[in-house]
Amino acid sequence: MSKILILGDICPDNNFRQLFDDKKVLSSTIVDDLKNADLVIANLECPATCSILTINKTGPSIKALPKDITYLKRVGVDVLALANNHVLDYGEVGLKETLSACKLNNVKVFGAGQNISEAKKPLVVDVNGCKVGLLGYAEEEFNLAGEDSAGANYFDPYESLDEVQIMKSKVDYLIVLYHGGVEYYRYPSPILQKKCRKIAEKGADLVLVQHSHCIGTAERFNGSTIVYGQGNSIFGYRKNDPSWNEGFVIELSLEKKEVKYRLLNATLSGIRYATLHQEQQRIHQFEKESAKLTDVDFLNRSWIQFSDEIKPLHLPSLYGNNKLFIHLNRLLNNKLIDLFYSKYQKMVTMELFRCEAHHEVIKTIFEQELKGYIKCPKSR
Repeated sequence: MSKILILGDICPDNNFRQLFDDKKVLSSTIVDDLKNADLVIANLECPATCSILTINKTGPSIKALPKDITYLKRVGVDVLALANNHVLDYGEVGLKETLSACKLNNVKVFGAGQNISEAKKPLVVDVNGCKVGLLGYAEEEFNLAGEDSAGANYFDPYESLDEVQIMKSKVDYLIVLYHGGVEYYRYPSPILQKKCRKIAEKGADLVLVQHSHCIGTAERFNGSTIVYGQGNSIFGYRKNDPSWNEGFVIELSLEKKEVKYRLLNATLSGIRYATLHQEQQRIHQFEKESAKLTDVDFLNRSWIQFSDEIKPLHLPSLYGNNKLFIHLNRLLNNKLIDLFYSKYQKMVTMELFRCEAHHEVIKTIFEQELKGYIKCPKSR
């Protein structure tokens, strides 16, 4: 019986750096399972580099070291997905060093490359006579490849859906890893669900959304399985943050085309399997929440509520306010934004984002304004 294991987001986060150095981050039971699987795939959500030069970007810059690739290979990881929002945190130098480390350790990669043509290339792996296709896509941040620049592959609905359909015609089983959506949200946004369902319609047997840093929900659609968030696999430990400290290993049986879930728990001493009782409880909760995915009204209400909760964080960022302003605005439940920005100003901003033509103009203006300061790919 062929078995594929898929891990979620991996990064030697601050309090796991020493565990990576000591090669003790994973329990022996997990390592045994990885080594005994026919194929192990993981998302490396950072470059593996010795560089200390970060790019100009918003948000944190994170990294692994080249020796971490050697460790991941030793514990059984065969393939690394690189289409994510952090892959260019240390520039092209960092990504190229990552690609070299993977090649040196015979770890296959997909979803990023020396240029957009290389980043787009699918990966086909033979698993006991079954052709398994892998496609990796990321949403746009400071991460994308260009015609002549290294980076991640970008999900472009005008091209990517055709790529999925073509790829399905060449393989027996197709897995699409999509790095996007909103962090810390269990359900798909209305657009994300629509997008993933379309990917399934085009032929993907498994659509796996990563990036949320929490266990989400899943549904069967058009004969395919869509998982909206599997949580972290190896991303450090956070005190009093249970959703951060848990994640699913996706276990795929090719013959049965069946997806199962194993629950991981992060502790200060590394990653362990949850107890059977904990795992059963969590899967029960997962299935209960997943049942709501067919309720359009619920999903819309949930999305509106979540958007309202993060409004005090995102509106100051939108208007370019500093960290102190953002912090105070969160404490005051968005009152600073309401004080400094009128309804009319908010309406103008909404229109710039809502109208596709206006959005493209604004995006182009900022790309040209910040050209040379941040990385803006020449083409998509």
